[in-house]
Amino acid sequence: MKLVGVTSCPTGIAHTYMAAEALEEAARADGHDMQVETQGAAGADALPPEVIAAADAVIFAADVEVRGRERFAGKPLVTATVKRAISDAAGLIAQAQQAAAAGPVTAPATGGTASAGAVPAGQAPAAYAPAGAPALATKVEEGAHLGTRLRQWLMTGVSYMIPFVAAGGILIALSFLFGGAEVAMKVKGGVFGGVHYPGVTDLSQLVHQAGYAGLMFEIGVTSFSMLVPILAGFIAFAMADRMGIVPGIVAGLLS
Repeated sequence: MKLVGVTSCPTGIAHTYMAAEALEEAARADGHDMQVETQGAAGADALPPEVIAAADAVIFAADVEVRGRERFAGKPLVTATVKRAISDAAGLIAQAQQAAAAGPVTAPATGGTASAGAVPAGQAPAAYAPAGAPALATKVEEGAHLGTRLRQWLMTGVSYMIPFVAAGGILIALSFLFGGAEVAMKVKGGVFGGVHYPGVTDLSQLVHQAGYAGLMFEIGVTSFSMLVPILAGFIAFAMADRMGIVPGIVAGLLS
């Protein structure tokens, strides 16, 4: 059986690709051929139309809106969260087999299958966005209780904050690896091992005074300094959509 899928999570970094790998491995173990389109932070390589046309069923493992879902119209569809794709990929493959055997349906049915072209009553079809142009997304569910919404507002902010923490941490670690423990003193100034370092006051002289390790350290520290503004900005985004981003980030910078 030929299967295709799309995986996408709010940050589009780790879980998007973990889910895709889990689905492909589960399909291969069950003797099926599966190709997965990852709609991640770096964009996506769209599945070729001929691959979609030849597919017997489709699996959407996504926590945000799948871009270009109309490409899969008319195909038996299984929808699930990214978490389930990672933890129970084999179950989703089995569900896709059942959906393929049952054929396309025009409305959501028991078991999570639905036609790719189906749209819930009262809801307009999602506009198509090119696969290489990821849109901002939020974890907030419509109609959720206040406690749930508070948690989801926070998790949206955390999701967008994580890349800054990860990038900053990696760069700082690399700076210590290549520049030694004194690299922080070379950049910021201070005493280390009995040696006084004046610090870098002119960024144009950063590489000259502290080397490329110092440059990595400064970039990493700057990335870390964006933690609170990005967290605040995207909590505000989850609460008020795009109009909340600027006041949220500015408030985070002022805090």
